[in-house]
Amino acid sequence: MARDGTYSWDCFDQERERFEAAVKATIEDLRKPSAWSGRDGTEMAPRVIAPGDPRWFDRVLARLQNKGYEHAVLDTEG
Repeated sequence: MARDGTYSWDCFDQERERFEAAVKATIEDLRKPSAWSGRDGTEMAPRVIAPGDPRWFDRVLARLQNKGYEHAVLDTEG
């Protein structure tokens, strides 16, 4: 899965069946931009969290983790 919400599968079909619904539902649920206000450094800063934002990516992973799925983040830019 990339930060912008695009994803592909590189696994056996039975593994895909276990994960696909949860991943799809989580990404689609968070796809709409959402307002956020909090500390950004030392200042309060309003932000919009949308696909492509690292915080959006973190939220997707956190939701999946809360559902019991483990993850590993890999850097594919080389």
